[in-house]
Amino acid sequence: KDSLLTFALTKELGMIAHPVYISEPYSPYEELIKKLLAEPFKKEFRTKISFLRNTLGILREPTGWFGWELQLTQYSLMLLPYVYTKRAGYILFSNEQSCDDTVIDEDGFRCNPVFEQSHGWLLQNSLMASIIGGNSLSIGTLLEPIHEIAIERILHRRYPQIAKYQSSCDLPEKPKTGGRWCENCSKCGRIYMMLLANGVDPKVVGFKRNLLRNKYHNLYTIFSANRMKEFGYDQSEAGKYEQILAFLMAYQLGHKGPVIQTFTRRFLTLAKKKEKALRQTYFGIHSTKTIPSPIRQKVLHIFKQELQDLQ
Repeated sequence: KDSLLTFALTKELGMIAHPVYISEPYSPYEELIKKLLAEPFKKEFRTKISFLRNTLGILREPTGWFGWELQLTQYSLMLLPYVYTKRAGYILFSNEQSCDDTVIDEDGFRCNPVFEQSHGWLLQNSLMASIIGGNSLSIGTLLEPIHEIAIERILHRRYPQIAKYQSSCDLPEKPKTGGRWCENCSKCGRIYMMLLANGVDPKVVGFKRNLLRNKYHNLYTIFSANRMKEFGYDQSEAGKYEQILAFLMAYQLGHKGPVIQTFTRRFLTLAKKKEKALRQTYFGIHSTKTIPSPIRQKVLHIFKQELQDLQ
């Protein structure tokens, strides 16, 4: 969703984008799904998608953290040949506002669970790349000011033809569903609920199951605790209130099922009490330091158009 919205924004702003997908050796099925989606995408939007295989990724710890800490920094260096070939002025990642979220860990220290994706580090990454790649090169993200649920909103409301290609599951193994989502991890649960919250039918992006049924409670981290595959913010609970807001919005739109019933029993009173503040946070527009200055105001204008009625 993040890369698709970045592509959609560059297209609307008249920029020439050269999408690059970097394949990781521990995510072979994700690469397969991306290649299957790339073919109709290329035909519809007349845009070539380059696939770059990161063979050094085999040195990383498959199921842990070792070797993953500087993933985007590695990508920045790997992309320099593309920058030279295309004479590109920017490398645009898709790091949203929640990449700056911090939590208190079990030892009482405040930490960022995805520090390398934070906007402070992105600025450092840009400085390093400009030293190697030339002062005309800048690394940034168009999505810094907004949160994940707002990204879903803008992508599917403003750019539905692009949004239908969304595939956000990491797919470490072949999915039993036979589709582009495993429908058995916290990321699938999170995205499913955000789609419902924004009035989008999950089938549009390839979901096959009804994840509001009773047996899918453990996909939602506001109910579970380390009982399944959890990713990033889910592990740290940094996205707890964003998920509560998504549940509330889905409930308000009339979605029903055992999962929604559990939400209403445990969190509905809290969610209604905090609704205004949650909407201001998760549909608000925040810091903009990593958006390239020549296009910053145009990007903000689009965000304000799409989010003004939701706060």
